[in-house]
Amino acid sequence: SMSRVSGTVLGMDGRPTRAAQVQLEAIGPPLPISSWFGGSCSRIDESGRFECSAVAPGTYKLSARGGGVTFGPGGSTTIRSDDQTQWAVADVTVFGSDIEGIVLQLQEGLTFSGSLQAVGQAEAPATWKGARVLVQPVRNRTALVVNGVSTGGLSSRSAVVNDDGTFEVSGIQPALYDVTVTLP
Repeated sequence: SMSRVSGTVLGMDGRPTRAAQVQLEAIGPPLPISSWFGGSCSRIDESGRFECSAVAPGTYKLSARGGGVTFGPGGSTTIRSDDQTQWAVADVTVFGSDIEGIVLQLQEGLTFSGSLQAVGQAEAPATWKGARVLVQPVRNRTALVVNGVSTGGLSSRSAVVNDDGTFEVSGIQPALYDVTVTLP
């Protein structure tokens, strides 16, 4: 039977917020295999409450992304995924009963940093100026539904490499990523 998953999103200040997105991602097959996820998550209300409905039994990652959400006249919402640098996550297993009271506390995004080096017989350039580092989520999971809209999930992040080869990519949430370096 289908279930509901509901709870509250708290901002970094610990107060309920609606300035975030909630998504429910299947991280295992629905149980039984013949089930279809079909669930969707509502927009977060003024008290930070959300609800994902029509959720099939299975294992899911419930996450919230904050930042980059603005509200316009008439209830319109604009979401700039590049500006969503806050995150919260919880693993949820649905067995056919509703799950209530989940709290997703937003926290600041993580930073991925390092330095580029030439290895083996490759000669290091005089400068790394113009190189870029791209950090992209690995796309090997089922479809995501965010605020009732199907989406590609996490945003890619990138950074320009400093002359000395160092770089810093910020606003990352825990996940599996592919890292690509583009040389000038």
